[in-house]
Amino acid sequence: MKFIAHRGISSKAPENTLASFKKSLIQGFNIIEFDVQLSKDDIPVIFHDESLERTTNGVGLLKNYRWNELKLLDAGIWFGENFLEERIPSLDQVLKIFHGNSHLQIELKSNETNLSQITLNSLQKNFWMDSYNKTPYSIPGFSLTSFNINQVISAKKLEPTINVGWLREKDEKEISLTEFLLDNKIDMYIPNVNSTFWENIELKNSLKENNITLCAWGAKKLSDVNKMIVSGAEAMTVDWPEEATNIT
Repeated sequence: MKFIAHRGISSKAPENTLASFKKSLIQGFNIIEFDVQLSKDDIPVIFHDESLERTTNGVGLLKNYRWNELKLLDAGIWFGENFLEERIPSLDQVLKIFHGNSHLQIELKSNETNLSQITLNSLQKNFWMDSYNKTPYSIPGFSLTSFNINQVISAKKLEPTINVGWLREKDEKEISLTEFLLDNKIDMYIPNVNSTFWENIELKNSLKENNITLCAWGAKKLSDVNKMIVSGAEAMTVDWPEEATNIT
């Protein structure tokens, strides 16, 4: 089981910040998940929510702000005084700092039709496309994921050589999930830890036989880790990878 630091080590530092990502590497967890969306002027930035209030001193929707405004916001004080003036990072900043020493699982968070292209452009200009290794969670490396299936399909069509993953929010009846994933060349399937998918042995075996990587998200407690190990997940995002490692 591979543990993916969810928004960095978000139990120990403010989520989706350089501080959280650096702490993840320091503690030996070099598979890092984070969210990307676009500013008003189409700069890819690392941020989870649509609105700014929960994790910054800003107000309103992120998409209504330009990058030169977003980069001035405090994205750390909400977590603790030690993180005063921690900033929202841009995707370019993260790609430059962590080049060569990590695997980045990049979630395409917003729904702009140009988000996948802009993200891939950033990966290309920062040399992450050079000698891409398609082995799941290779280091260095990256993968692109989204709950929005159109973003997943778009990214794969734009760059067929990369690994892409479909995050699933709810249980939905799938008559031909394997065929759908194969037809769209989707490499990773990522249901919630509480999805009934994990109880479907036949479907899990079908995906694995077709080299589709099974991952999980949404862990709230350590028992979720045990559940995913038993269920056959190959990787999962957790806020506390150091604690998760201790129970495997």
